[in-house]
Amino acid sequence: MDHRVMKWLGVTLVMTACALFFVAWNEYSTNAANARAMNENPMFGALTRMANGGVEVEPTTPDTTKYCGAFGLVALIAGLGALRIGLRSQPETAN
Repeated sequence: MDHRVMKWLGVTLVMTACALFFVAWNEYSTNAANARAMNENPMFGALTRMANGGVEVEPTTPDTTKYCGAFGLVALIAGLGALRIGLRSQPETAN
């Protein structure tokens, strides 16, 4: 593959990894905010504590966060590898 193609592939994969990490963070933050809102709601919070034996609702890690994090890590590693190959395989410039 041409070194320019490898560089662009690397940049694209790193940008994809950043987008996946953002989605993972956003999903977890939304889940944590929803759990906090349920605990602060007087009626729902009391019902939940009665049903759970006095324990408040705790945020969990959504599946979207897990998968986006895993695929983001794979995309980041592949993108950095492609960037490294693309930058190292540049043709020599003649003086």
